[in-house]
Amino acid sequence: MDDSRRQPSFYAPLGDTDSENAFCLLMDRLRNELSRETVLDLSRKLPIIQSWAKEVSAFGIFNFLLSDTEFLYAHRTSQLFYVSRECRSASECLQGAELTIRMSQPQSGTQRLALVATEPLTDSEEWVSLPEGEVIVFHNGSRVGLGDEKLFSFEYQSYDQEKTEADHK
Repeated sequence: MDDSRRQPSFYAPLGDTDSENAFCLLMDRLRNELSRETVLDLSRKLPIIQSWAKEVSAFGIFNFLLSDTEFLYAHRTSQLFYVSRECRSASECLQGAELTIRMSQPQSGTQRLALVATEPLTDSEEWVSLPEGEVIVFHNGSRVGLGDEKLFSFEYQSYDQEKTEADHK
């Protein structure tokens, strides 16, 4: 990615890896094309991320996971799998041949999550291969489809707005 058009203009990588440079390019694009009011609007953000992923993938293998606190974005060019699951017990385990992960149940009850890995981590669940070259979106542990219109726009509230509203209660 030595082309000067592929150099970030606002954000600067701390190191010299292509991945850091690519991430800063994405941050530049999101900063330039989204406002505070549209930053969580999936219908505006997803095309930017898809275009960026396609461009960077042209240089070689490019699997990534990206979160914006509301959505998890996953992209693969080689191999990436996911499983959506619910954690119902107080300390459920995800167990594979070489790995054990304990997930705590939130106080509110069942927790739904999406696990994404380069290979299936368990034999007892149906892991799905992500489609090659596509950006897949997860929300609250479930894969978001293009027909999920209600998820495509969130109301953005700044910390100052939340604090002001809390102070008036």
